[in-house]
Amino acid sequence: MHSKATIRQLAYNLAENGHSAWTFDFPGYGNSSGMLPLENAIEDNAVVIKDLNRHIKEQTGSTPILICLRSASLLLSRDLLEDHESGIVFWHAYSQGAAFVRDLELIDHSLGLSSSDPKLIVAGGYPFKVSEIEKLKLAKLASLECPSVQKALYIHAPTVRRFSFLDSMQKGGTNIEKLESSDLSLMMRSPEVSKIAWNDVRGITNWVSTFTDHDALGQFHTSNQFFNDSSISERVLATPDNLFGILTEPTRTEAEVCLLIPNTGSGHHAGPNGLHTSLARSVARRGVSAYRFDLSNLGNSGIPATNNNHAYTKNATRDITAVIQHLKTKGYSRFILFGLCSGAFSSFDYARQSKGTDLAALFLVNSNTLYWEEGDDPIIPNSAAEAISEAYYKDQARDLSAWLKVARTPTKWLPLTRRILHVIKSKAHARIATTQNRTSKLEKDFTHIVNQNTKIFFYFSPNEPGYTNLKNNTGKTFRTLISDRKVELKVCEAGDHTFTTIESRSSLISEATEYCLQYK
Repeated sequence: MHSKATIRQLAYNLAENGHSAWTFDFPGYGNSSGMLPLENAIEDNAVVIKDLNRHIKEQTGSTPILICLRSASLLLSRDLLEDHESGIVFWHAYSQGAAFVRDLELIDHSLGLSSSDPKLIVAGGYPFKVSEIEKLKLAKLASLECPSVQKALYIHAPTVRRFSFLDSMQKGGTNIEKLESSDLSLMMRSPEVSKIAWNDVRGITNWVSTFTDHDALGQFHTSNQFFNDSSISERVLATPDNLFGILTEPTRTEAEVCLLIPNTGSGHHAGPNGLHTSLARSVARRGVSAYRFDLSNLGNSGIPATNNNHAYTKNATRDITAVIQHLKTKGYSRFILFGLCSGAFSSFDYARQSKGTDLAALFLVNSNTLYWEEGDDPIIPNSAAEAISEAYYKDQARDLSAWLKVARTPTKWLPLTRRILHVIKSKAHARIATTQNRTSKLEKDFTHIVNQNTKIFFYFSPNEPGYTNLKNNTGKTFRTLISDRKVELKVCEAGDHTFTTIESRSSLISEATEYCLQYK
């Protein structure tokens, strides 16, 4: 997810230089089928690489170059590479599986994640069985043998000084080239602030160009269907404005309603931990089509790269309008918008400006804010930052150790006093608005939306700042809309902001699927 922009740009650069590139997702990841955790993840993923190797070789007559980013290198083995006569790129590769496992554990620790199943680790949202983790710990590139590989490119950080795993390859006749790079930290940041690793992209492109037999593949046949499931079908569908999306449709019935899923944050169309992919397939199996797509400059709609990977943008309404108009030409007449975090803003911003009746419902999840204007922070808008700050102080107020720390730190007294006065002032304004029956801007927009025959469903994780933000900016009108069931609101039992655990993600998907079915 985090390095998506760099991988996408690398494929684009390779194509510009006459080389075909195939980026793919392992089973259970991104757009590929499969439910994590896999029983035999390491062996199964290695088989995927071997099958792709064979498939490309059968169709083109040449062996593809393998570009292995980070942990992908740990899947390589003598068996997999025994007839691999081409080249390999070790791109900031883990040389030991134990280091990769350590990083997974650090991610879970920093996010406070743990699985209710002792046989699983959450691994940042892409769970592994503990038995697979033990296998990973034993993986070492130092034992890798690949006598038939012609060339290898090793991209590494300046701090890396030991290249022991390359020695055996070099002794086996592989021509090794090294490229020192500081770009890893740029591309592995969260999607909102991730940057394209241009030095790596150019270095790999130049190295691939030294192979004389890897020009464009011409008539290369591959299926547009991502998996075998007779109940649904999937295809890439771009709008005339070059917005990229994947349309998932039921095969046993002709759907008139389509669920639209724009980006969550700056991540691509598969969604955090594959949420969008799983949701799209879930509703399609029940008879509702789904279109998960990338807004302008995000995911696969961001080619060529502009480095503008902003989560919040006023382009969202224009893009959603273009998507709806295009899908109408495919036979769809009613739409539901699903949005998580900034996706909730994108969906709401379209709905509040819409004058049509083709939008059946909004399903808004963990919306930190529903408003954003040019000049506001494109990653965390001011109103969202305010809600996050309030939630933080509310949580700290319950912690005795936090109060004791403040008592011992005089420099914190004035900021805390200002914060308390700000909260009192905000609460007072909200109470005055309520007693005087004032209708807030948010409530006016809700009223406009429901008057267009559009229902609204809010879904929040526990202790979400957006829930407090919603309560603070609504009053009697909002309560009336809820009592009339034109607006619904639910706080789930468990889940973080992006539903990292399988349990919380499954509950959200189930809730959203059941909600969509009433509009079939």
